[in-house]
Amino acid sequence: MCFIGHELAVNPDVQARLYEEVREVKEELNGKPLTYEILQKMKYMDMVVSETLRMWPSTGATDRCCNKEYILDDGKGTKVKVNIN
Repeated sequence: MCFIGHELAVNPDVQARLYEEVREVKEELNGKPLTYEILQKMKYMDMVVSETLRMWPSTGATDRCCNKEYILDDGKGTKVKVNIN
C-alpha cells in the first residue's frame, strides 16, 4: 500500500484517472456498501495495483530449480538467488 501511495504521488495523471474511477463507482453505489464483485470491475484500480506489484515486488528474490545439469565449481550444491527487480 505504501508503494501504491508513493507511485500515485509521483504520477499525478495516474492518481487523477484512478480518482475518477473511484468517484464513478461511488456514485453508482449511491450509498450502498462496496462489494468484492464491484471492486473486481474496477479495471484501472487493478492495473494500478498490478503495475505497482511489478515495479515493487513483495519479495526481493525467489528460488528456482535448474532444469538442465550445471556444475558449480565449489561442489557444495550452492543456491543461486535471482533478483526479481
